[in-house]
Amino acid sequence: MKRPQTRKVSRRRRAATAQPAPSQTGYTDVLDRPHELELKVRHELLSESRLHFCSLVIHRIDEGVCLEGIVQAEEDAPDVCGLAQRVEGVERVVNRLVVHRPHRVPVKG
Repeated sequence: MKRPQTRKVSRRRRAATAQPAPSQTGYTDVLDRPHELELKVRHELLSESRLHFCSLVIHRIDEGVCLEGIVQAEEDAPDVCGLAQRVEGVERVVNRLVVHRPHRVPVKG
């Protein structure tokens, strides 16, 4: 008796066609917007016109965020930790930003 031919399906194809977890498990709620807090903090910081970021990396930590990067800040610029704490869910801010102050060229006269 001949064995029926079966078609092999790759793991990738199986994973691509798999059904998502049911919403009542709670897993899909977490995966909908995994970096939402970081994006809100980024938006809050970048919307401040007196701060000019050369680079900005935001990591989520317990009860808050860690800020890393390089920022050029004017003299009257607000505190970045205070700006980040405006975002709901951010209680603690670890500030590892390198701050550069713009150099004013003296007027010759």
